[in-house]
Amino acid sequence: MWIPSATWTPGRGPPLDWFYTPGICVDFRDVPARSYITAEMVKRRLDHYRLAPPHGGTFLFTTGHYQTYYPKKEYLTEYAGLDRKAAEFLYGECGILNIGQDAPSIDNAADRGFPCHLVCRELQRVNTENLCNLEAVAGKPFLYIGLPLKIRSGTGSPLRAIAVLNA
Repeated sequence: MWIPSATWTPGRGPPLDWFYTPGICVDFRDVPARSYITAEMVKRRLDHYRLAPPHGGTFLFTTGHYQTYYPKKEYLTEYAGLDRKAAEFLYGECGILNIGQDAPSIDNAADRGFPCHLVCRELQRVNTENLCNLEAVAGKPFLYIGLPLKIRSGTGSPLRAIAVLNA
């Protein structure tokens, strides 16, 4: 069993092995923009796909946002996202290190409190946003690779994310 390093160095960010992990993707394209994806919804979709969140891994979800809105101005304001309990379930109970989606935030666009980002900070986890083509890997396990650039004093970075199937 692969287990990533669990150390987060203050001021240096998470270790590099947090960015190549076992991953899964779940499809939430039926959830309307500016709606919440709850922990119960996540659990039901995991059951539907017969997938378990990989402890120490990556959980991606698609709402079809990129395909629907990019490059329209609504790309920045019309997306669904996780609620706080869903983030606590995935990061806390399941041990997910990285949550990502095909929108500007893993939070609901209507929630300016950014509860998922707060959970991410509290538990010292990471998130990946503005992904695309997640529909191609929905319902499948894969090796997620998304290596960030090292940016001095940065809190984020561009990256090229890939999913390696049958790895």
